[in-house]
Amino acid sequence: MGFLDNLFSENNNQDFKVGDQVKVVYAGIEGVIVSVNSNICMVSYMTEDDKEVIENYDKSDLRKC
Repeated sequence: MGFLDNLFSENNNQDFKVGDQVKVVYAGIEGVIVSVNSNICMVSYMTEDDKEVIENYDKSDLRKC
């Protein structure tokens, strides 16, 4: 499967909403969606030293937990 096929495949068309538990596939990070804007989701997660981090991820990099 090519890059564009993967980009537009059904697996990447998940319906994400605020409050969903997600995993960032390539980083192994689990967190909660705090904002959704088009193809970008803002995800909040806690680090090992109990600090909250909020970062933006493309929907194609996320999977629901």
